[in-house]
Amino acid sequence: MRAAGGKRRSSAAADGESSGDDGNERPAGGPAKRVRGQRPESQQPPRGAADADGGRARQERVRYSQAEAAAATDAIKRYEDEAAAAQARATTLGVPQAHIDGLVAKVVRHMLFRAHERPDVPVNRKDLVDLMKGDHKGSRAAKQLPTLVVALAAARLAGAFGLEMRELRRGALGGGGPAAAAAAAAAAGGGAGAADAGSGGQQMYVLRSLLPAALVTRYTQDASGDAARGLMTAVLGLLQVNGGPMEEEELWRHLARLGTDRDERGNAFGRDGAAGVLAHMERARYLVKSSQVAASGAPQTLYGPGEAAGEEFGHKLGALVDKWLASAGPAGGDE
Repeated sequence: MRAAGGKRRSSAAADGESSGDDGNERPAGGPAKRVRGQRPESQQPPRGAADADGGRARQERVRYSQAEAAAATDAIKRYEDEAAAAQARATTLGVPQAHIDGLVAKVVRHMLFRAHERPDVPVNRKDLVDLMKGDHKGSRAAKQLPTLVVALAAARLAGAFGLEMRELRRGALGGGGPAAAAAAAAAAGGGAGAADAGSGGQQMYVLRSLLPAALVTRYTQDASGDAARGLMTAVLGLLQVNGGPMEEEELWRHLARLGTDRDERGNAFGRDGAAGVLAHMERARYLVKSSQVAASGAPQTLYGPGEAAGEEFGHKLGALVDKWLASAGPAGGDE
């Protein structure tokens, strides 16, 4: 490396003798002079650490498609537009804007705290409506406020946090946004009550990241949960190959062939083991557990895909099933 004037720096200068190994100014033959605001030598990171970290960061650059980024931007814009339309209709309610803003803040806080306390577990719409009960009980505003507030809260969560307030309905696969439900309710000529009347199932909401999947995996998912997520994907893949619900004992037999012990606890799947992962899948509506009487007259328990299964795992299941079928070979493999 050449210094000013084109001369090569001496080896002493290159090794930090003139500037100090700690990066501070050092008079010739004297102690280092610390620059104002700089950490003392004992607190300095090892030499080259920043460069090494920066190099790793560059090497670990996460790749995602422009289509994924555009989809997130479009989703935020859609929620904001639908919230603006709902807000315009709210002028006829006679409710102060400050009161509406306070209810929106309540719903946003409730969704964020619940997502932290019980990850992936949907929040019932009734719980959100209960937050809004107050001075307007029995009035026209009381019937329409929930639809308005949920739409505004969804826009706030999307724009400020990059989170989608995803709507699920019991007994229905897939889901849509709460603002879309609000628009449908308005088109039907009513507020929240009209939306519920034609819902065909209990409404629930769960937060999902709007980030591209690669960014979610890299920056927001805890690596300690990879084993559990892998098991959840395998369970739903087995149900997809089966073409629908599967008897509980048969499901466990398939999982045992994948090396999963039903009774083992405190393993890679967490304190409650694989059984705990399936219990979480029920709470999160990835799985639906039901009972029926078999042809023999004996009761049996069935597991089927839940309302949240398709929208959360659907993009992974196709690839997983294709991989299984390819590994089975042309003869279909062993049973």
